Amino acid sequence: MVEMQTGLPEAISLDQFGELYQISPGLLPKIPERLPKNCTFKVGRRWMVWKEPTRKYFEAGGGL
Repeated sequence: MVEMQTGLPEAISLDQFGELYQISPGLLPKIPERLPKNCTFKVGRRWMVWKEPTRKYFEAGGGL
């Protein structure tokens, strides 16, 4: 595990592939601008996807 420094009270953990993030649900509204384009992240037990250029996140499909 590598910690990604965000300047926020809690760090986001980044897996070895650089695509999966674990985010505290309370931080979700503050996080997306700091994430890479089209990445996948996890909030609690839900996998979410952050999409550019729409700048929106949504729950990922059932395969994740």
